[in-house]
Amino acid sequence: MNVVVTIPKKRLADIEREEADIKRRLAAGEKGVSYFWAMSRKPKELQAGDRMYFVWGGALRAYHIVTGFREALQCETTGQKYKGCCVLLDPVIHEVEALAMEGFRGFRYFSGFLSRYKCADG
Repeated sequence: MNVVVTIPKKRLADIEREEADIKRRLAAGEKGVSYFWAMSRKPKELQAGDRMYFVWGGALRAYHIVTGFREALQCETTGQKYKGCCVLLDPVIHEVEALAMEGFRGFRYFSGFLSRYKCADG
């Protein structure tokens, strides 16, 4: 089941830097580029192949496809270490039309989302 999470304002600059690094590495043809989102616990209904949507700046704006799960990873861009559930994501970001939404802590299941909202990628 799809989930939505909020990128905290204090982490937005790091996330933008990570996304730029991922785009650069993919454009250079690098293989095995990894990307992840750290959470305190794994959402029970989140599975590989689901979408993780991201809210920042007062709107839902993009998603990544979930590819798996790991425990405790280190970010290759910032060097920051994370514990808990690390949700592995396909590094390609899929932007969607901005949908006004206030940020929140944790995650929310986003069932029925696609029936109410047309994504930019169809």
